Amino acid sequence: MNEKVLDLLYRSFDEELSAAERKYLNEMLHKSKKLRSEQQKIKLIRDSIAESVEQSFSPTFSEQVMARLRMKKQKQTNGIEDFLDSLWWAFKRLALAGSIVTLLFIGLSVIQKGKISIDSLLALPQVNLEETLELTVLTEGN
Repeated sequence: MNEKVLDLLYRSFDEELSAAERKYLNEMLHKSKKLRSEQQKIKLIRDSIAESVEQSFSPTFSEQVMARLRMKKQKQTNGIEDFLDSLWWAFKRLALAGSIVTLLFIGLSVIQKGKISIDSLLALPQVNLEETLELTVLTEGN
């Protein structure tokens, strides 16, 4: 097979050949089994490509992929940021629970003592000056 015949064969799939070119190609196809085999291979390839185009992606597929890639890039974090985010999530829950417990202690203190004081909130004993001095003398004496 020469290049001219192959060129005619390939062009025959994509464009209309002149009458002389069509006649020449048909003569060559009639004479050459190898050329007919090549024509069948090209036809099979083109048919399989045509079938795959029918099963192709939707027209907006590339836009959807690019949007997902942009979102993923924006959300992309390293391990430290993930750890800090988890820590922040846990802190918010613990802070809420701690605040509720503190408010409960304040409420309990008000109910029991009738007043709000740091000593009563922290359940510290009420110590006056004499008791403090007495404890100091006792500890120094030992």
